[in-house]
Amino acid sequence: MNEIRVLLDTDANNEIDDQHAIAYLLLSGDRFILEGITVNKTNNGGDIHEQAKEAERVIKLCGMEDKISVTLGASDSFSEIQSKVMNPVFDGSDAVELMIEKAHRNASQILTILAIGKLTNVALAIKKDPTIVSKIKVVW
Repeated sequence: MNEIRVLLDTDANNEIDDQHAIAYLLLSGDRFILEGITVNKTNNGGDIHEQAKEAERVIKLCGMEDKISVTLGASDSFSEIQSKVMNPVFDGSDAVELMIEKAHRNASQILTILAIGKLTNVALAIKKDPTIVSKIKVVW
């Protein structure tokens, strides 16, 4: 069975389902290659740092803090950020750059972006580098 390359994009501190998804991916290494965890801010759960803190808490509970880290993504909406996407740094740029890098890394295998929060990070990555469209599958 081939492992599936996955990048998880989450608003981890918004609702309880995200914690389960993080743990499931972390503990299913025989099925998934978890290439990154990015966070975004939604209306609930605090600011972007609270979203990251919750994802990091779950990673630590799974004993995986030395294997995966959390990358900060967007706090604002796509419409507020999109005009800045070509700047070297913008709201969400760390997550966007990670998505683009991972999409291009292994051209022979699609990167599945599992988006369980808002789609801002994913939309910004596609806006910044439309060539990733053929290299990713978005599951939302």
